[in-house]
Amino acid sequence: MRLTKNKKIVTSICVSMALMVGGISIGSVLAQSSKGESKYDLVKKELSDKVQNKYGEIKERKVVDMDEKKLLEAEDDKYIYKARIDNGKIATIVAKSYEKLVKAQKHVSKDKIQSIADEYLSQFSSKTQNSKYKLGKYNFKNTDNEKVHEFIYYVVASNGVKTGESVAIEVTNDGELVLLATHDGNEKIALEATPKISQKDAEKISIDYIKTKLNEDLYATDTKLSINSELSVWEDKLVWIVKIDDIKLGDTRYGFDS
Repeated sequence: MRLTKNKKIVTSICVSMALMVGGISIGSVLAQSSKGESKYDLVKKELSDKVQNKYGEIKERKVVDMDEKKLLEAEDDKYIYKARIDNGKIATIVAKSYEKLVKAQKHVSKDKIQSIADEYLSQFSSKTQNSKYKLGKYNFKNTDNEKVHEFIYYVVASNGVKTGESVAIEVTNDGELVLLATHDGNEKIALEATPKISQKDAEKISIDYIKTKLNEDLYATDTKLSINSELSVWEDKLVWIVKIDDIKLGDTRYGFDS
């Protein structure tokens, strides 16, 4: 559970992406398949099919570990890719000239930028049978050093439960992809698991926790408390995600998520 000041619940896109992009280099001998292909060849084919070798030949760099999974790090002239060796699924894409690209001064409308981000999502994300991608968060980072549009898409199962899978995409002000990072989920749990406590009980637990944390009666201090909760998969478990905004104590506003 986390309490944050100034009303906003901040999920740091940059920090999350940095964690997803990072990896530890390890030595590895890639196994051969029954057809005589190495696992690298299989990953390379998956990457080539998605990128279509638009930026030159894709070449391997090294094998890395991330979240107990082995990934092949590869590159072409424009991007560095990390993809899972077992199925070729892309984990991250990072532009080599990220710092230069995010300084682009061109201005493309938000609607156009979102359609471009949707195209990148369709091109690089994994396909789902009983779920669909929904845009969950959008932010335009507009500073002297960076002008970049940040999107986070969540995968939602057919029953409305989030699977825990998400895709973060960064697009420059002129529509170029500079970063893509994925987080795995579990569609089976989203579709089949049932919550052990009710939505009302989950919200009460969260409110009681904040009251204890702040030593205040929240409803007495703010009669317009904003509470939103939903089911989602987290670390292969079905959980209630509870977000509470507009907690006002004096001149300070708080936000809370659990």
